[in-house]
Amino acid sequence: MRTVFAAVLALGLAGPAPAIAQDDWAVPFSLEQIQAYYALYGPARLVQAQIVLREGGRYAGPLDGRWTPQTAAAFASVIETLIAINGGPEFAVVTGPDNVPGVTDWVGRVILAEGGYSEMPD
Repeated sequence: MRTVFAAVLALGLAGPAPAIAQDDWAVPFSLEQIQAYYALYGPARLVQAQIVLREGGRYAGPLDGRWTPQTAAAFASVIETLIAINGGPEFAVVTGPDNVPGVTDWVGRVILAEGGYSEMPD
């Protein structure tokens, strides 16, 4: 698992994406959708996401089910990586509550692939 994320870091994909004027909206918009989803579904579901983000090397904060700057930064890192991998925000932006579980699902698929249990996700 750590190898995949180390490779992503080495490629510069996990850090802040280069700012492109028309793409600046994608991460903040996605974070608003993600935060609203977890406000609606409660802290237990957010703890599950924090666990996945921690296992994926994106989150080092407490498993407390609270939306904090650390939680937001972990989700932003994933969204930035998805944008970089998929070639633009139109393929990675979280447009509403239905898209939110896909973010942590993708991180989970990376964890499984790193462990040799499945193919690496796109």
